[in-house]
Amino acid sequence: MTGTRSSESLTVFGGKDYVPENVNYRGGNFALPANATEVERAKYQLCQLIGKYQRERGLLQREVAEKLGVDESRISDILLGKIESFTLDRLIGYAGKLHPRLRVQINAA
Repeated sequence: MTGTRSSESLTVFGGKDYVPENVNYRGGNFALPANATEVERAKYQLCQLIGKYQRERGLLQREVAEKLGVDESRISDILLGKIESFTLDRLIGYAGKLHPRLRVQINAA
């Protein structure tokens, strides 16, 4: 029997009711402003997805950077939620390298 491959799915929800995955987290990342655009929300969700990948696998920033072929400082920016430093397509590309079966779904509000 072969193992099943899991896939990640990122759904971008429109509207003002979006709440980040763990609203009680008080770590050192940048918060998404209440008036964020849909693109900013999608970028934020992608940063969270990359951070989740790192946490679940117990990887150092350096190790994630090596997997993506970028400087460690870029991973630091992603994990801090500095969404203004990245384009949406760049973050989708990074997340796709970590989750080869990533699907991005857009839902109208």
